[in-house]
Amino acid sequence: MGMAVLLLAAGDLASSASQSRYSNLTEEEAAKVWIEEIVPYITIKQEREIYKQLETSEERVRFIEAFWARRDPTPETPENEYKEEHYRRLAFANKFFGAGRPGFKTDRGRIYVLLGPPDQIDSDPMGRWAHQFPTEVWIYRRPPHPLLPPNMEIAFVDKRSIGDFEITFNVLADSDSTRRTEALMNEGFLDDLARAEVRSMNFGRPGTMTSIADGLAPELERLSEEALIAQVPETAIRPLREAVTTDFSFDTGSLEVTPRVEFFLASDGELSIPVNLSLPYETFAYAEKEDLYESRFEILGRIVDQGGNTVDEHVREEFFALPRDQFVALREQSLLYQLVLYAPPGEYRLQLALRDDSGRRIRMTDTELFVPAIGDALTLSTVLLAKQIVELEEPPPAGKKEPFTFGKYKVLPGADGTFEPGAALQVYFEIYNLAPDSEGRSRIRLDYTFRREGRLFRSVPTTYPYPDTSQNRTILSAIPLKEFTPGSYSLIVEVTDEIGGRTVTREVAFAVR
Repeated sequence: MGMAVLLLAAGDLASSASQSRYSNLTEEEAAKVWIEEIVPYITIKQEREIYKQLETSEERVRFIEAFWARRDPTPETPENEYKEEHYRRLAFANKFFGAGRPGFKTDRGRIYVLLGPPDQIDSDPMGRWAHQFPTEVWIYRRPPHPLLPPNMEIAFVDKRSIGDFEITFNVLADSDSTRRTEALMNEGFLDDLARAEVRSMNFGRPGTMTSIADGLAPELERLSEEALIAQVPETAIRPLREAVTTDFSFDTGSLEVTPRVEFFLASDGELSIPVNLSLPYETFAYAEKEDLYESRFEILGRIVDQGGNTVDEHVREEFFALPRDQFVALREQSLLYQLVLYAPPGEYRLQLALRDDSGRRIRMTDTELFVPAIGDALTLSTVLLAKQIVELEEPPPAGKKEPFTFGKYKVLPGADGTFEPGAALQVYFEIYNLAPDSEGRSRIRLDYTFRREGRLFRSVPTTYPYPDTSQNRTILSAIPLKEFTPGSYSLIVEVTDEIGGRTVTREVAFAVR
């Protein structure tokens, strides 16, 4: 479907002349018309920047389809009520508010497109009192933004008497020259009684008119309201958690990654569950900013029990930037993202969803999740193989794990589990439920065994960490890979509790390239 055809299919512009005009556009002209005349007030900054970067008709069509889908209040039905209402408002504005220019470009047209029809209009075509231009005051009982005041009033004045009403913050100053002179010379020009009489004729409403003596507070308040009105389109974009239904039936694309799930003991009998996603940079949309290419995405992760109830949920909007001089090379790599969820032992489903900055699609995955029980048995956490482990100056609160953070350590894994020959293999894991001796101390023995292509490759000499009074231990090791030739390997970690006489093992794969 071409862009010009899509513009007509998207909604009725209320007049055959408008339809004829749009039907004869080239695709480049239609692309410009869509962003500048159809949706200029309801796009957010990031969407406009991304739209400018699109080069083909197919890209623009996909963007427009996703643009409306992102705002559809009932995606389960074939109708898109938001889109239909927008085209109705646009057609109404163009039909009734035009004054030598398209109606949507006038102040009344802009407010109508953004807020819809007011609940009440007080119109005075001849002015309410002498020397006043034609005025209108629109009243919105419940404006569609939580920070806008109830019974909000917006005043317009037609200073040229041609039907082009401009928004005003000061009806008195926007009257004709006599009244403007009085406003500018207000201090001492009118006595208190006269000023009170003039103000009483301001439709009986405080705030729609001010004067020099009143200071700037009312005008600043109106400017603040104008800024909030401009933000109304953002409130129509459904948050990701609303766009995705409880059973993930709103499926517009598969999240083509296999999440790597880890387990670490947290507080209150729960486990912290870091979930790692490798997200290819090439799948994101970017906006060019000086020496950077920027992108944003929303991500949702949640654990759902067998009854469909959400046990824990992570919803974030994230931002990243790629340097211009590295952009081409980095696009072939991936962003490693980690979110941390919490759950008690049990069987669940892990649901993940990602929406990129353009809103073109929501990519999803839904997998089974088994959270093991720690109990009283000797247990190891997930064994992490990292390229770097950094000790933090200010660790997070005990019992909580921020992404890639474990106690006082920041563990930075490789995105694909590969290491360079000659690098150091950084090992991190936690041991739980060590038995104490008569003095309350625990003693452990560690054995590291490496296999290459399934065959025994090397055993690292047994190490004996110092005795400790804690029943839970954190282990960090650095193993040089200088003699490891390229290939596929696995590390087998064996931990022996020398007091309790128990042994537990974990195996983790990696590669040297």
